[in-house]
Amino acid sequence: MTPLELLVKQHAAPVMKAAGFKKSGRAFRLTAGNGDQAILGLARHYIDPDAAVFEVGYRIVPAPYWEWIDRHSAIGNARAPIAFGPAVLAGNAIPPPHAAHAPDSVTSFRERWALREDNGLSCGEALATVLRDEAIPQIVHLLDRSNLLQECRHPVLPVVRLVPLTRVEILLRVDDASHEEIETLLANVQLTSPQDDFITWTRQRLTARNSTADRAGVSRQGRAGATRSPGRGPGAISLPGFSRIRPTPRRFWLHRGGGEEHSPGTVDAVPGGVGVVPSAGGPRVCRLLVGVAGSVVPVAGAGAGADLLG
Repeated sequence: MTPLELLVKQHAAPVMKAAGFKKSGRAFRLTAGNGDQAILGLARHYIDPDAAVFEVGYRIVPAPYWEWIDRHSAIGNARAPIAFGPAVLAGNAIPPPHAAHAPDSVTSFRERWALREDNGLSCGEALATVLRDEAIPQIVHLLDRSNLLQECRHPVLPVVRLVPLTRVEILLRVDDASHEEIETLLANVQLTSPQDDFITWTRQRLTARNSTADRAGVSRQGRAGATRSPGRGPGAISLPGFSRIRPTPRRFWLHRGGGEEHSPGTVDAVPGGVGVVPSAGGPRVCRLLVGVAGSVVPVAGAGAGADLLG
């Protein structure tokens, strides 16, 4: 184990893990509930034969941004953001003077740490302190999209925005802003080349978002029309027009008043599945819309008495 690897193990890893980060090599990853990620890593610079010079940097990678960046990946979502890779925002953990390689520099060289034979303990302790008191609180703050957007609008060193502001606003709001708001922002996007499909991708994501919302609305309506039937066996639900429906993995038993139980139908338990359910009044055309818990409404064009199972 190299001195730098030992430094990470003894001083950086305990602090990062205590804050909820997961370690992978010299990198640490924190993932928010919405899929946004922060990655902190250590990068070695081979510029001094008498010291292990390294940089401690972090990247903020919102989920929509990574989906945009990774849209052409052959392995899709299997690829994950990396330390010092593409991101919306970047920042660095700045060393105190006694642990800095160039403590008097006013350039980016001031961000570099130096691990020497005579400062191993003090450098490690300084790194742990900077991570705990400065870097981690800042990272957690930036994993909130509203905070990240404000920081991107007015970045202050050592934080640097890596993506044009208009695109950042779109990426951070595409999951909740109105269609009109996003279109207004898209009007100000400057495409970088004829192959830049950011606007097309954004509109496709909006369409997918709206489709998901529509399906969720249908599902909620379906559930509102169904209630559990206590005391009638596991999974039994009541639907308008039936006393109850008892679902099995891919079929349904229909129960009407008077205790009559009809034969199982052939409706597949997938949205849009169509089949025929036998009943005393003759076969009934059925379609499963949103799962086993839903409403019974007429099937268009199926004739009187046809049922739509939701």
